[in-house]
Amino acid sequence: MKERLLYFLSKIGFCVGGVLFIGVCAFAQVTPTISSFSPGSGSISTSVTITGSNFNATANLNAVFFGATQATVTGATSTSLTVTVPYGANYQYISVTNLGTNLTAYSARPFVVTYATGVLNDFAPANNIIVGTGASILSASIGDMDKDGLTDLIISDSGVNLVKVYRNTSVGNNLSFSLSASLSTASVPRNIAVGDLNGDGYLDMVVGTSGASNIYVYRNKIASVGSLSFTTSLTLATNS
Repeated sequence: MKERLLYFLSKIGFCVGGVLFIGVCAFAQVTPTISSFSPGSGSISTSVTITGSNFNATANLNAVFFGATQATVTGATSTSLTVTVPYGANYQYISVTNLGTNLTAYSARPFVVTYATGVLNDFAPANNIIVGTGASILSASIGDMDKDGLTDLIISDSGVNLVKVYRNTSVGNNLSFSLSASLSTASVPRNIAVGDLNGDGYLDMVVGTSGASNIYVYRNKIASVGSLSFTTSLTLATNS
């Protein structure tokens, strides 16, 4: 009976939803795509419709980012997502990660954030961040690292060979940041980039260093919204 079944399946050459490998049906994961989004520009809180394929039909199983800032998904089908432009978004590409498959799509062009017309002639007094004695800041990056809707700050401190992550704790127009993580590097940290590297919906960090010429990859492993925790997943040597 088993031999007859295998013979029959081999004649068919496929099975529904996948490919036959020695009597086992393997289901292929299909990468999502973004074909368009509308409107192409708008202010913060604008509703944007993203059209494409292979999205998750459950809204909260799609992680949508405008650059490094996560948007709220208000509606979802497998071919269309409705999202709200988040506070902190700027001229960046849109990405969609299907959290059911951990696969990501990117838009072919950036979303253009617009602002009210008028003359820019005033700034509120700055809130200085004290980063420590002997600190020497070489670069900074921003992104919503803890998924609370506020853009956080990451700096490279070459004075003590640390990457420091400051949570955005602002309320309204009162800007404030709190040091939440300090990550040690064996050599001088310089450039920082953020992005979801493993498709889990959380922004990870890549830090380039000088001296030992290593690249450090830090995986974001937050347990809940508003908390920050990172682990060193990879250290890549670039001088070999």
